[in-house]
Parts: sequence; structure tokens; C-alpha cells
Amino acid sequence: MRKRSVVFELTDGEVRAFWFSVPPFRKLGHSSTSVKFDRISIPTGIIEQGNVRDENALLGILSSYRMQNPGKSEKVYLAIPLQQGFIQTYTLPWISKRDRKSAISLLVDEEIPIARSDLLYDFLVTSEEKQISLQVLLGATRQSLLEKYVAAFGQAGFKVTGVDFSFSILGQALGFELNEDVLYLQGDPNSLQMVLFRGAVPEIVRVLPALPRPEESVESTKGGRKRGGPRSDAFSCITEHSALISI
Repeated sequence: MRKRSVVFELTDGEVRAFWFSVPPFRKLGHSSTSVKFDRISIPTGIIEQGNVRDENALLGILSSYRMQNPGKSEKVYLAIPLQQGFIQTYTLPWISKRDRKSAISLLVDEEIPIARSDLLYDFLVTSEEKQISLQVLLGATRQSLLEKYVAAFGQAGFKVTGVDFSFSILGQALGFELNEDVLYLQGDPNSLQMVLFRGAVPEIVRVLPALPRPEESVESTKGGRKRGGPRSDAFSCITEHSALISI
């Protein structure tokens, strides 16, 4: 019997819920099955730049959604949007296991612009060549922000059992194989996000600004004529949908 799980992502404008099921005994290949994907609108002002401004209103939205989706068997995960955290891969000189935590702590001080008093971070060693190099995936977010999110979902009846970055959870949920390279593309009107997965681990994350709209891409030529045009069909498709490309 498959266990039902859900991943929530909270943004300023909506709650995104990705429901999926996983068989108790995983088989080779992509054995996860998406059940459904919901997007619940959040009125302006309830969340601003990731900060919850109206806790009661957010709780009401989540509680209403919970009533529409009863059940006690599912696991609940919280995905942190890239905009509300930090995730980056670093290639470092090889460091012994005994000294890694202290070395990463120094790296955090240099790279992450979040006050230590409100910082929550973790790292994952994705590959290493002994005595030569070490590749580390470093992720961080604000603890105060995370605590509010977890509390809101808990009060609404969704007990969060795990927290990770959106792309990390995506790789696990879609069941990417250990040695499989997958390029994930996700677009919206303002940006294009590209993630290169090695197995379930997002090794490279890039965010590119969207191309100008036709009315914004007009430029003058020497003869006084103006040129410009709509974005290519391929880019329009990417910015409105997500795509997976196995490499």
C-alpha cells in the first residue's frame, strides 16, 4: 500500500501543495507517483517578502485547505523557496571529517548574509577525492521565518515532518536515480530557474531574469526605425511551465 505525502511551498502570493505517493518497497526507476498539484491563492498583505504579516488569516487559509484534504497517514514536508534561503555548491580543498563542521562554519560566516542569531544552516558532502578536494552543498535560511511557517501548518493540522529547499525535495519526490543527471527548468513571468540534479541532489542552481516583453524590448536603430518582437515560443513555454530533461 502506498503512503500519501505532501510537500508545501509558501510564497507571498500562494500556497503550493504537491501530493505524491511512494510504494513501501522502492523499485528501480521513477516509482513515485504524483497525485495532484494544488495552488491556493493568498491575498496581498498576508505574507510580504516571506514574512508572515497576518498569522490568523494564513491559519484560516491552511485550515480550510486541511478540511478539504482530511487524512492522518500522510507525511508533510515544507519546501523553502529559493527566495527565502540560500543554496550553493562549493568545491573546497579536502577536509577531514573531524574538521568539516568548523570549516563550513567559517564558510557560512563569509558567504551567507543572515545574522548568526537567526541563522539555520546545514550542508551535504556530494562528492570527495581524498586528500584532493571536497564538494559541498550548503543551504541556509532564517530560523524565525521557518518557525512561523511550521507553527502555522501545525495549527492547521499539517504536522511538518521534514524541511528542505524546494529543489531538494523535488529531486527526492520525483525519485531521480543516484547516477542520473537531470536538468530541471521552472519559469514564471519574471525569471527562469535552472537546476542541475545529480541524482536527487541539486548540484547547480541558477536564476535568470526573464526576457523583456515585446513592449519593453523595442530599441532604436540608426535609421530611426524601431525593432522588437515577441519572445520565442520555446522561452514562453518554459516561463509558464516546468520541464525535466534527462542528460
